[in-house]
Amino acid sequence: MPGSAKSAKISLKEEELQKIEEEKQRQEEELAKQEQEQEEKKRRTREKTEALKELKPSQYERTLSWLDKSQTYMTNTKKEEKCAFEFEKFQRNGNRPDPVEVKSINTFLSLLKDKSVHDLKAVFGDVKLMMSLLDELYLTNRKYSDGVSEAVMKKREENVISMEHLIAQRYNDLTLKTLEDATFIVDSDTGNLERVCGGDHETILVWANLTRNPRMTGFEFRSENLSMDVPGIIALADVGIRILITKYDHYSQKCSTFYPKKLPEIQNDAEKGREQVVLIVENKQEGEAETPAAAQENEQSPKDGEPPEAGAAEVAAAETEEAYDESEEQVESVKEEQVEDDILDPDVVDLRQFTRLGQIFKFEILKMPPQPLVVTGGWTLTALVKEPLSMIKYPDDVIVKELPKQEGEPDGDEEGKPVLPKPPTEPEPTKLGVKMKAPEKVIFYEEPQLARWDPKDHHWKTSGFSDFVYDDVQKMISFQTDDFYTFCLLQDTHLNMPFQTWELRCTGENTATFSVIAACSENVFEIKDTDVRLMKPETGASTEFEHFYDKWMAPDALILLMQAAGNNIFPDVDSTNFVSVADKVIDIEPIYDQMAFLSPSFAFAWSRFSNDVRSDELVMQVIPVVNPTDNSNPIVEDPRAATYIIQPDRSYKLAVTEQMVRLSYDEARGCPCQTDLAHAVRMTPLPKDIKGELLKQLNKRVDDGDSPMVATVRYLLNATKVLTFS
Repeated sequence: MPGSAKSAKISLKEEELQKIEEEKQRQEEELAKQEQEQEEKKRRTREKTEALKELKPSQYERTLSWLDKSQTYMTNTKKEEKCAFEFEKFQRNGNRPDPVEVKSINTFLSLLKDKSVHDLKAVFGDVKLMMSLLDELYLTNRKYSDGVSEAVMKKREENVISMEHLIAQRYNDLTLKTLEDATFIVDSDTGNLERVCGGDHETILVWANLTRNPRMTGFEFRSENLSMDVPGIIALADVGIRILITKYDHYSQKCSTFYPKKLPEIQNDAEKGREQVVLIVENKQEGEAETPAAAQENEQSPKDGEPPEAGAAEVAAAETEEAYDESEEQVESVKEEQVEDDILDPDVVDLRQFTRLGQIFKFEILKMPPQPLVVTGGWTLTALVKEPLSMIKYPDDVIVKELPKQEGEPDGDEEGKPVLPKPPTEPEPTKLGVKMKAPEKVIFYEEPQLARWDPKDHHWKTSGFSDFVYDDVQKMISFQTDDFYTFCLLQDTHLNMPFQTWELRCTGENTATFSVIAACSENVFEIKDTDVRLMKPETGASTEFEHFYDKWMAPDALILLMQAAGNNIFPDVDSTNFVSVADKVIDIEPIYDQMAFLSPSFAFAWSRFSNDVRSDELVMQVIPVVNPTDNSNPIVEDPRAATYIIQPDRSYKLAVTEQMVRLSYDEARGCPCQTDLAHAVRMTPLPKDIKGELLKQLNKRVDDGDSPMVATVRYLLNATKVLTFS
């Protein structure tokens, strides 16, 4: 018995050792199999990369030839626009100077300076002419100044400043004339001067204190929905108040934060294409053998959202991220330096983050000129004073100072008693109250920011006033201020970003619709050839947009109107600093070109996986439009809708659909990679199109696409930057 028990124990031990050995052998075989699969996937990855590398030159040239038609049209259109602009200038009256010609504009300004104008019609006529010259000069600088030297641009800026000063002088001359004649144009109810006059670009409100009634607490311009509460020191002072309301803004351009600051271009592998990084990774893999343990670890713990080529592709992705780190660190370093350079005082408004909306309100307190005196016999005595309009400092120059003691006046009363000291008096209140109508044709999605202009350091600032109230129902604003300032209202420039979704689809041979659902507004653009219009929604239309709803115009004109109305869905070059979106290190402009080129036959839409891809990748929905005029069903519900991914060196249709929860980089079956979006869309087979006849029809429609419409689509895509800000 003891011997049998001992032999049984030995047998059990041998069985355990055998099991351990078998398990070890199984793991080694499994690991060897994994290594073999890994090597096979690496081989396929190398073959695919090499194939794409060989394919890229020919496809690149073909893509350029496809886009050449649209590019040629846009180049010719720009030349034609410039010629038409120059011809229009040539046809104008000879009395109108050319603001671009330095000698011509200098002569014009010199003649206007020597000309004394006080008549209302003449003043507003001169201002209207100078404003048209300024608009023409701004347009020329913005669109037709390629190749112009820096010296010429500086001279143009000097001419702009000269015209702005001359416009201000015209307003001053008119205001002075109004104040000089105040006695003859007083308001019968109040006995003070209340005058309103306006032109195409401005409204001037002038009030003069002629009665000096101590019980007066303020005044009101009913026609302009503007009232002002004034303290007692103004009620007793010989002063006038001018409120100049202008539609133009000659202040903001002087701010250091007015122009966006684009990050300098940094050369990195992400911009040159993923293929270079992949080649580096392959060379490294050939020189360094991966340990079995490391291979097993990489195989067992894949990163979320990695491409389907496990193994080599996973390692390539990891090495790609490492290759981007250095360039991204450079970008972040530049951003930090830029932030340090732009450190502003707490009350300074950053005009890259806020946009001025509506008019400029300039409040000024003025010294009253001598008033005419009517004497017996009907004669009028007028003091001829050649002094210009004089602005006074508030409140220092307004407070009535105590009269000095007369010479010989006793220090006590008649009985010789000493004069008791006067009790301390509280300082006169100097706060000013303003209540006025909010700017029309402007929408404020949230309470606007009130700011005043500081002429010393040329910034808009939020200090200097209190008790600001915005009535969203009555569209009224009110506030208290401690001085006479130049005011404006501002709104967050990026309040409407990021976008929730977007969609582009053709609706005919030369028509398309482009919808952008932003954070605060829904915008549907209808495109027809070179024109575009913002369609008025059936419900929820904004009354502030009535002046451009459903009106056909050039896209740049519509963009300016939308931005001026507070509906800004057009990011600037530095908007990524202020909007919570991922920075992209992929060149997006060629993708917009290809989308516009394909738009006659294919629709594009936002993908739910947009935030799941890397910084050098883009993803979108692509839907073939078989019947452009059929708008009965939403385009994204088409069963042929597919999700495409775009990488620096390839583009292909994904196997995932928008109904799936998790992104997978697997290629759709039978849909190989191409080098760009245009080839991927044109060469990827469509479902149930076995012979490819439908795809041929769609491609022919693309080739025959309407160039004006394609150019307009391209312009709107670049203006909204939907691939980045959605």
